[in-house]
Amino acid sequence: HTPSPPADQLSSIRARPDATLQEPALRMPEPGQHEESVRYHSASIEAEDSAAGRVSRGRAYVHLEQCGAAITDANAALAMEPTVRNGSHTDAEANLILVHCHAYDGRLLTALQHAEAALEISIEHGYAEETVAQREALVEQLRAALDPDSPNTEFFMGSVYTAQKQGIESFNHGDYLGAVESFEFALEHHGKPSSVIRNWLGLSFQRLGQFETSIPHFTSAIEIRDSSYSRVSRGWSYMETGRCHIAIEDAQAALSMPPFEEVGRHGWVEADWILTKCYMETGDHRSAYVHAESALNGAIAHGYPAGDIDLLTEDLAEAKSLLESQS
Repeated sequence: HTPSPPADQLSSIRARPDATLQEPALRMPEPGQHEESVRYHSASIEAEDSAAGRVSRGRAYVHLEQCGAAITDANAALAMEPTVRNGSHTDAEANLILVHCHAYDGRLLTALQHAEAALEISIEHGYAEETVAQREALVEQLRAALDPDSPNTEFFMGSVYTAQKQGIESFNHGDYLGAVESFEFALEHHGKPSSVIRNWLGLSFQRLGQFETSIPHFTSAIEIRDSSYSRVSRGWSYMETGRCHIAIEDAQAALSMPPFEEVGRHGWVEADWILTKCYMETGDHRSAYVHAESALNGAIAHGYPAGDIDLLTEDLAEAKSLLESQS
């Protein structure tokens, strides 16, 4: 058993409700803490909706590669009274969120319209010369991307999205070598580290049986944004390459994080499954039995396929037998 790909084709980690959204004592997150930023600004928006809050949360969603939510926040910000402070205008920043997401989705003309709006607002409200220059360059890049004769079109964000979609399609049809080729192109031209693409590459190499090759990709994904998804994915590869002591560390880390949730799959169940197999391998049969029971119960509760339920039932029976023979 190796992890299935994310059900949401462009996001490894499915968004989930979090009780901390309701807590008033959330602290301002540090730079780079994008999931914490979503929770912080969600609480702020619930208390008092504002363009500034929507833009801030929208940016965090962009970093998490959840463009659907980012677009919703950016459009909401544009419909509100703008916030203007410290040389910044929320309408300009909301338009830039829309530039990124529409371009990434291949809607280059819509992206260009928002880029032009952001540039106009930036000039009108006295943004720094360097910022204006960057936004002028963005407009020109989009115009070039829309020109079929432009040699730069191949390397624009839209082609990254297309390559990623091709990779997913290849993966779903069992063409894992084709998937690797597409995801490697997307990674090379993405312009910034992407945990999503790294996870897809890791999964593709897993399906090819190249578990050792998959590990650095999951490690990169963890370094970009640690998550239960990447941890259990890397844990399976470590287990398949005979390194259960490291797989156990990844699985235990996953159990301490919010679990990813998909149809027929749950982060904590996957972690318990790894621990079941590895504790049986290392001779800790009592721990194996505890995690086997937890994995089976969780799999039933979260609608795992019948085949997986059968495998987990067999693992529980084996763990019980080993424990009894040890007593």
